[in-house]
Amino acid sequence: MHKKNLVLAWAALLWPLPAVHAQEAAGKGGSIQAAVGVGAQEGNEEGGLGVVYALGYLKSWGAAARWRFNPQIVCGEFSSAGFTDRQDQFYRTTSAGVAVHYDVLRYRAVAVVVSGGGSASYARGLLGTGGEQQLPTEGSRYFHRLYFSANGGVGLRVSPTQGRLAYEFRPLTLQVGTKGFFMGYATVGLEVKLHR
Repeated sequence: MHKKNLVLAWAALLWPLPAVHAQEAAGKGGSIQAAVGVGAQEGNEEGGLGVVYALGYLKSWGAAARWRFNPQIVCGEFSSAGFTDRQDQFYRTTSAGVAVHYDVLRYRAVAVVVSGGGSASYARGLLGTGGEQQLPTEGSRYFHRLYFSANGGVGLRVSPTQGRLAYEFRPLTLQVGTKGFFMGYATVGLEVKLHR
């Protein structure tokens, strides 16, 4: 009798598990995404090339999970190294915004993705650290600027249904905004699915 009660208790504990997993459609949960790449940024006073990092959260929705909502932070470190027509400068830009991604074409685990959204960007750094374009009487100065922009991009996403990882290559993301702000970058990203 004791063994029978033990078997029934285990059966009661395990019974809901298949139903819970069956309700989780592939790709409909949340994900954490990290990316790294290279880019260029220009603003009211600054301009340079550098490295870009991104960290965000993705939430899928829709019947086929083709839509994804993506709040994210993008950070870039830029310098005027390689430019001969401007003074030396070193600065950072941080963008906080949201994007919506849509799979326009999808075949099995591979999808072509288009994106759109908006962000606020804060650039700060040092202008005039020497170089050919700086007069001997000019010194260095710190700057900071706030920009607002509209964003758009295109990418290729690989999301195997049996795994917790997805991969994304975004050859072009553009941010165009106020006060002459422009930032364009290409990134490679890794996505970790939280609900599987």
